Amino acid sequence: MNELMNKKHQEMVMSRLTVSMLIAIIVTLLMITGYLFAADMDGQIAAAAAKTVACKTRLKGDDIRVRCQDGVVALTGTMASAPHSLLAAETVADLPGVTRVANRTISE
Repeated sequence: MNELMNKKHQEMVMSRLTVSMLIAIIVTLLMITGYLFAADMDGQIAAAAAKTVACKTRLKGDDIRVRCQDGVVALTGTMASAPHSLLAAETVADLPGVTRVANRTISE
């Protein structure tokens, strides 16, 4: 009788351990997928922002660099004037996925 109880207890412990490991694996996979999705989204935002800013006729002569991390777009470089800097920031802020713009451009 005691052996039967021990065997059932061991089976229950193994079952719980298996479920716990499966949950840990699923959570890890979800975290990795989320990270990869965010990184891919940042790349798409940065590419769209650079393309959009470069296409603005009034900004074509400006030297601007675009980086994005977690939806925050960082603008750096030298702009012809303060209005150009503001126009670049406003243009990028309207893109989907952008949560904030850190405008670190310098006006000549």
